[in-house]
Amino acid sequence: MSKTIQGIDVSKHNGAVNWQQVKQSGKEFAFIRLGWAGYDGRIAAHGGLDSLFHRNMQAAIAAGLHVGVYVYSYATSPAAAVVAARETLDLIKPYKLDYPIAWDIEDQQYIHMPKSLVTQIADAYLAHIEQAGYYGLLYTYKFFADAYLDMVALARYDVWIAQYAAKCTYQGKHGIW
Repeated sequence: MSKTIQGIDVSKHNGAVNWQQVKQSGKEFAFIRLGWAGYDGRIAAHGGLDSLFHRNMQAAIAAGLHVGVYVYSYATSPAAAVVAARETLDLIKPYKLDYPIAWDIEDQQYIHMPKSLVTQIADAYLAHIEQAGYYGLLYTYKFFADAYLDMVALARYDVWIAQYAAKCTYQGKHGIW
């Protein structure tokens, strides 16, 4: 049986985080939102860089937490996803990540796209991240994974399932819930 560890994810919406208190509460890791990627994949150019990203990264690392990042996707093509991956890699250069880089794909715009295209968008980002030597992680919620992604085609990636319930009911493999 694997050990369960606890962590948090944060963004500017959480305001100022007391990272020492987070560490003292027993949390071992934090996923920090880098920001959101626009339709064309660009992050900073559209104001998508989370305004507290750098502050949160520095303070979480200083508190001794393991850190990873996540990027919320509005990208509309695999090429846009690669643009987002390249910018992600540039923005994380100052930091040592010991947790994955997650691609958060769950926006309502995707429900109007073919499942194959949504899957290709996710794969393009994650493959580019992994080609650069990082660990790519697919972040989505249970219904989206079941209905809008070809999880068999994405099986090589670990999955972070967002499901706010007492127990995770997602039937696919996942490493984080």
